[in-house]
Amino acid sequence: MKRALILIALLLSACTSVGKRLDDHTVRNFKPGVTTLQDAKSTLGAPAEVIYGVDGTIYVSWTYFQANLILRDNSQRVSIAFDPQEKMIRVISREEF
Repeated sequence: MKRALILIALLLSACTSVGKRLDDHTVRNFKPGVTTLQDAKSTLGAPAEVIYGVDGTIYVSWTYFQANLILRDNSQRVSIAFDPQEKMIRVISREEF
C-alpha cells in the first residue's frame, strides 16, 4: 500500500509546464489603441512568437502548455496584433486546447 501511494504521488508530481498561464479575463481587459506591446509583455510574460508584417503590423503570440502523466494536457494560446507604434489593434485569436 505504501509503495502504491508513493507511486501515485510521483506520477502526480511528474508534470511540466512552458510559458505563463493565460488569464482570459486579463486579455479581455486589453484595450485596442490603449494597451501597448510592453503592457502585454509585462502582463503575459515573454511572447512565444513575434512576426513583423510588411505593413508594419506586429503579430505577437503567447503560449502556455502544461502536461503530466495522469491528467490531460492543458494548452492555451493568444495572438494579438499591434500597430507599428506598438499599440494594440485587436486580439486575433484565443484558443484553449
